[in-house]
Amino acid sequence: MKYIKILSLLIVGFSASTLVAQQDPNFTLYNFNMNIINPAYAGSNDFTEVNLAYRSQWAGVPNSPNTQTLSYSRPLKNNLGIGLSVINDEVFVLSETDIAIDISYKLQASEDHLLFFGLKSGGGFTNVDLTKVGAPENDLLFTANKSFFTPHIGAGFYLKHPKYYVTLSTPNFLNGKRYEKQGNAPIAVINDLHVYL
Repeated sequence: MKYIKILSLLIVGFSASTLVAQQDPNFTLYNFNMNIINPAYAGSNDFTEVNLAYRSQWAGVPNSPNTQTLSYSRPLKNNLGIGLSVINDEVFVLSETDIAIDISYKLQASEDHLLFFGLKSGGGFTNVDLTKVGAPENDLLFTANKSFFTPHIGAGFYLKHPKYYVTLSTPNFLNGKRYEKQGNAPIAVINDLHVYL
């Protein structure tokens, strides 16, 4: 039985034609970082929220992934809410800082259910430090940093009940290839679509 499982895993692994990796920062508990992934969460509580988070993966390993986040959220008048999020994510040669503003609108769906709709707008400042790769000094493709700005537009829904909640969101609708190249040099960063349920 053990050999059948191993053989099955190998067949599935070698038959995969496309592998996709995560691009957005990784959070252990999304419910404490809801404002970052779902703009509908902005102002959904009856109080102002400020969250700070720091995540370091593989502590002690040089250039390992680490993420710092700051999010702010508060309710406004007329069933509106506003939020702000700043994310700094670093992995090896890639450093990205995303800044976004969220606005949400609240509807009373039933006696116990509140439904929030949210929009997110912002952008990401990406820096690729190619000098960290360790290529020979005479390789022109690895002698300078590359910096890009990418706009972000996202949306989300948040159904809130005293005993549970359901969310559906994407922090960024704009998608495409991770790097656009001109010749061999990267000239822009475009993120793939991420959907959170």
